[in-house]
Amino acid sequence: MATMKQIKVINTDDPAGFQEQVNRAMQELHDKDPELTIKVEGGEFTAVIQYLDRVQEEPQTVKEEYHRDGIRFVCSQCPYVEIPFDGRVRWCHCRYAIGNMTHKDHECCERFYQELAQGMIKPRY
Repeated sequence: MATMKQIKVINTDDPAGFQEQVNRAMQELHDKDPELTIKVEGGEFTAVIQYLDRVQEEPQTVKEEYHRDGIRFVCSQCPYVEIPFDGRVRWCHCRYAIGNMTHKDHECCERFYQELAQGMIKPRY
């Protein structure tokens, strides 16, 4: 999730209304790191509140779509990985891994997530 700087501007000539609006805005934005700047000129009160807004970025890959939903898989869950019988061995053969080897605790590759999304494979549990 990315953050984007935003502003909220409050402008009025009523001191009591200005105070109320600024306090309400600061309270609403308290979890967004607000920074308040006040300017008084010719009986007019202006407040500029800068804050950080969290923006959900569009996923670029199928893997990122699963990550957005809090779902992650590791290579030991992939049906393409050949898990050795000896439980002490952590490195496994996989025909799709670079060098045909992967660590069983590495996160699955994009191919796994694409085929999972298409219903072509099911993860091992």
